[in-house]
Amino acid sequence: MPLSQVPPEMMAQLPAGSTPVDAVKVPGGEGYWVLGSDGGVFSVGGAPWMGAYTTLPEEARQGTRNFTSIIARGPEGYTLVSNRGELYQLGKDTPLTQPQAEIPTVDQATIKEQESAKVWLTGQLDQFGLGALGEWALGRFNELGGGEGAANAVFIEMKQQQPYKDRFKGMALREKNGFGPMTEAQYIEWEDTYKRAMANAGMPEGFYDSADDFVEFIGKNVSPIEIKERIDKGYMAAMSAPAEVRTQLKNLFGIDEKQLAAYFLDPDRAEDIWTKNLTAAQVAGAASMQNFGQLSQREATRLAEQGVDYQTATERFGILSGQTELFADFGEGGITRETALGAVGGEGAAAQQIETQQKRRKATFEAGGGFAAGQGGVSGLGEST
Repeated sequence: MPLSQVPPEMMAQLPAGSTPVDAVKVPGGEGYWVLGSDGGVFSVGGAPWMGAYTTLPEEARQGTRNFTSIIARGPEGYTLVSNRGELYQLGKDTPLTQPQAEIPTVDQATIKEQESAKVWLTGQLDQFGLGALGEWALGRFNELGGGEGAANAVFIEMKQQQPYKDRFKGMALREKNGFGPMTEAQYIEWEDTYKRAMANAGMPEGFYDSADDFVEFIGKNVSPIEIKERIDKGYMAAMSAPAEVRTQLKNLFGIDEKQLAAYFLDPDRAEDIWTKNLTAAQVAGAASMQNFGQLSQREATRLAEQGVDYQTATERFGILSGQTELFADFGEGGITRETALGAVGGEGAAAQQIETQQKRRKATFEAGGGFAAGQGGVSGLGEST
């Protein structure tokens, strides 16, 4: 209850320097229990004292805590609620019972307030997908006497129920990873934003579209904005690449569409595929499209590590493809596949060896009146910048 409802003369009994945050009247008895922010409990007006968080044995406490609510469980017991939703029960669980004749008549305003509180509580459960807690919540709501205070108390106790923990698994993971708490509404908003970003990107159906799929994102504080950036910069760029590049990604690294999405959505894996595997697949795709032939995983990865990107690979494999008349088959004229790939990778010695072969071949053809007149050189295969 609000502290303002505790008689001022009883509040005056609190020790100097105390920080009261909530209070509850002793059911069927005299006085009030007043809760301090640190978990201390003050008994005023003749209320029996049943202990406090601050007086629990060290092994029963969980470190320093901030407390928000105190809930009576009868004339000899109460529950303390921390801002993390933790419950600490002190005293006896002896709900007050009275003969039916002694129960005061409830006026229509009270009934209306109780019904309104019940509607709010069930609405919260439905909104958060916690219909499985409905029977328990309404039963507990009635045990606590109904009304706004009871609804709030049930909502706090709900956080300790297993269906709640299963639905909002990311909450515990956030705390474990040292991130601040979020409300249930914020949690659901993040989930919905994740879904929209992925649907707009045309990601595979059934992929990252359930609450469990988003637990790691929320637990690691990966915001929807960051997810959208990963999709825009990585996944969409990869999926808009030429079909041959995507084929090479599958052939060389076994990465299909769903795996590609997983790489870019996982903060711990996205950088690896973007800087290594995807670039290597682009290089292999360029080689294939320029009729150089299929590169192995080792060859494609090596070129990517040498700084060759898709555009450079397309240009350099194109040059080699346009100069095939100047070469014997790989290995027969002093020019090996390794040398050709070295030239594509910007290795000066390899480019020089091809240039020498070109001049030798050109001289041979010119001596016989051959076709080479007007042929260009292999410029563009020098050292990479």
